[in-house]
Amino acid sequence: MKLTFGEQLTEWRHKAGKEKKLTHMEVSARTGISQGSMSKLENNYAAPAGLRADQITKLLRLYKITLQEFFDAMNDSQQAEFLPRAKEVAEALADDPLGQFEITIQTGSTSNEYTPLPVYPLKAAENPAGFQNLSFSVAIKPNQLKDGILALQMAGNEMHSMRPNAIRDGDIFLVNTLATTPEENQIYVIAHQNEIHVRRYRAGFMMPDNPEHTPLPLGEARIIGHAYLLYPNKPL
Repeated sequence: MKLTFGEQLTEWRHKAGKEKKLTHMEVSARTGISQGSMSKLENNYAAPAGLRADQITKLLRLYKITLQEFFDAMNDSQQAEFLPRAKEVAEALADDPLGQFEITIQTGSTSNEYTPLPVYPLKAAENPAGFQNLSFSVAIKPNQLKDGILALQMAGNEMHSMRPNAIRDGDIFLVNTLATTPEENQIYVIAHQNEIHVRRYRAGFMMPDNPEHTPLPLGEARIIGHAYLLYPNKPL
């Protein structure tokens, strides 16, 4: 049975001491995380997303673990909440061997083999080759890696809603750029007047899930691809 995040964090602390287990006081002195916060984290009363990026960086180095290991120890909801902070830490660790960070999208396969797929900002959707990819990637299982697949990071709140799979600012999602024929209630990345948007197709219009934004007639937009999977593993 997989350890909870708190249990795994405790195990890492115990292993980090050279001759004896590190105490919360010692961890606090070396990372800036208060003893109370460490206790709450290890007992699953607090979430890792509440830590600052600099604290996490120091903790990873103290425990001699990668950001990927830290991330994988979390459950799905913790990972989703932690993702924006993970990007900050990944950038801070960019020149450090512990800084390698890849988001694994689960497929149910037991294979550990994967291919890293670069993540691009949303504005790069129409021409990824003309942009620098971001400092982290998504790990795609062999059966997921197909022609035309693009990983994008959402920008803006036009798709914010109460849906459990709402695409929010900073979220990572996969797009099939070969699927450009609109189907009812499906989500697409579109180009409109030199801007890139993410919209849901409904009855001839590209609709935002956030009513604060304006619907766009399909005839005025060009579909770049079908958005079909939201990290960590939520179909759109």
